[in-house]
Order: sequence, then structure tokens, then C-alpha cells
Amino acid sequence: MNLRLLGGNELDLSGGQPRFVSGADEVRQAIQARLSLVQGEWFLDPTAGMDLFGHVLVKNPNLALVKREIRTIILATAHVTGIVSLDLSLDRASRQLSATFVATTDGNGVTVSGSIQMSLEAPTITSVR
Repeated sequence: MNLRLLGGNELDLSGGQPRFVSGADEVRQAIQARLSLVQGEWFLDPTAGMDLFGHVLVKNPNLALVKREIRTIILATAHVTGIVSLDLSLDRASRQLSATFVATTDGNGVTVSGSIQMSLEAPTITSVR
């Protein structure tokens, strides 16, 4: 059992109380949280997370390398025993990279599925003073 997160990795405190998640939902949430972590962002383990600046936020991302990195992160998540499918989609026009996955867990063969989207847009400067 773990605390339930909302989009943006914010705690779910609806009703003034913390909400909890368990089972397949907990595993799915853990995978999505790990995939949204940028390498170097967490001070306790700067090697954890995606290498966004080296592999993803580049002009022509190597999708095989990105897929391998995502696969490694998913397999390193607690209670994940394997990956059934992992698909990447790059929309060059909107500069969006999407990953969808189906993973097996140690919970009696339960599978979890989810997706994550990453923007390849570099921040733009609207004005300089």
C-alpha cells in the first residue's frame, strides 16, 4: 500500500484525507512515477530516472536507446516480473514521445498497463529584459 498520486505527482488529499493505492494500481503508479523522474533530479540517487537531456530531449532521439532505457526502468520497479509489450511513438510535428506498456507483476500473474508522454519541446524565451 502506498499514497495515491494525482497527475503531476501530487498527493491525493481529496476529502481532506490522504488516499492510498495498492495492488496493480500501486505498481502502475510506481512505474509511471519512475518514468517521469529526470536523471539527476533526486538527490538521494542522481542515477535514477530517465536521461532526458542525453537521450530524449535531443534533435533526433535514438528510439532504440530510449526504449531500452524505459524497459530497464520498468523492470527495476518493485513487483514487476516482466514486460509483455512496450511501444514508443514519436510525433515529430508536435514533438511528443509517447510510451505505452504492459507489464506482469508478482501478484498472481496480474498485468498492469499504462502510458507516459514526454514533450521534446525546448523551453522558449518569450522576452528578454
